[in-house]
Amino acid sequence: MIRLRRLQTEKERVRKSRIIQEKLFELVEVAESRHILIYLSLDSEVQTDGILEKMKAIGKEVYVPIVEEGKPGEMLISRLPKHGVLEYEKGPHGIPRPARSGWDITKLEIIDFVLMPGLAFDLMGGRIGFGAGYYDRLLAEHRSHIKRVGTAFDFQIVDLVPQGDTDIPVEIIVTESRTIRCKP
Repeated sequence: MIRLRRLQTEKERVRKSRIIQEKLFELVEVAESRHILIYLSLDSEVQTDGILEKMKAIGKEVYVPIVEEGKPGEMLISRLPKHGVLEYEKGPHGIPRPARSGWDITKLEIIDFVLMPGLAFDLMGGRIGFGAGYYDRLLAEHRSHIKRVGTAFDFQIVDLVPQGDTDIPVEIIVTESRTIRCKP
């Protein structure tokens, strides 16, 4: 999947990401949510820059995950400012994050919607990330009140994603051609 994502041209990735963004904003779950956690995208992933900005523009409180060096498997959540430009830096594994001076750390309990990346998804909500389990650990205690939505390109939807007892499924997957309401 990593190779397939990298094989897309930037133009293709941007075009498909825009379509996914439009479909995402059609979800009633977005309209009903107020505190939204959104991943900061790597180059080959569904791009989230436009999603972040539009969420802020329509009055949502937007948060991003932060991974710190020396704390494997642990993810912090930082609120983004409503206005102004925030500087970003590369964190562990090349994952973008706000520069430390811009961190506004908050608790997961406030989040009611999380947008998750993945390498592959299945129709039951199974998800494979990069294997560190950041989202699974983060959501383990609070998943009942948080809407879990994945974004992916069509080719990332597969028949079956192997899942373990600690894996947290997504409820909805948005691709460039469809919105999938997962059936566990």
